[in-house]
Amino acid sequence: MTTFFTKVKQFPDVPEDEKITLDPFLEAAEGATTIFDLLGVAFKPVKSDITGNISKLRKRQAEDKDKFPTLNAILQDEKDNKTSKEGQIGALWLNRALFFIQQLLVHLIDSLRKEPDETKFRPIILKAYEETLKPFHGMIVKAVFSTVSRAAPYRPDLMKLLALNEEGKDEQVIADMESYLINLKKNNDAVIKIIKDLGLYADVKV
Repeated sequence: MTTFFTKVKQFPDVPEDEKITLDPFLEAAEGATTIFDLLGVAFKPVKSDITGNISKLRKRQAEDKDKFPTLNAILQDEKDNKTSKEGQIGALWLNRALFFIQQLLVHLIDSLRKEPDETKFRPIILKAYEETLKPFHGMIVKAVFSTVSRAAPYRPDLMKLLALNEEGKDEQVIADMESYLINLKKNNDAVIKIIKDLGLYADVKV
């Protein structure tokens, strides 16, 4: 059976040298944003913000595709030459957003296992948000996100959407979600490590 998580572009394996090849990584990141399409039109700005950070990295790569095949190469160039911060900003905020998606899925699985009769999904969104994006948002953005989260679908409705509108497929969706999370987590951990190892981490807020 096909589910959202088998249909969407998978995150690539992280090699031992932790060099993140940009094209497959960004393609997978773009795929990950489509989960917001399932959450409804209210989440369109969230998706748009993430794709904007993907665009920052694509713009930097387009300057010289031979020179910038990896995320590492872009960030190393920005550290050495200090001619741009676009890749740094794009990578940092994309990483934060992907951590949000990661925790959203982790808590969704946990909720399904521990609270099989629960119908609300908004508390899961807010918990993931608090752990990932909230510390980097100012009061206005926090208020906007709180409002947006109220438009979230109910958990059973979301699970049906993740099952591509098939009923009674929760266990398959959970299994595919767990498989999808493996490389999502590996990429998230690798990217933040690259950023911090290069001394490019910034505690910036919006």
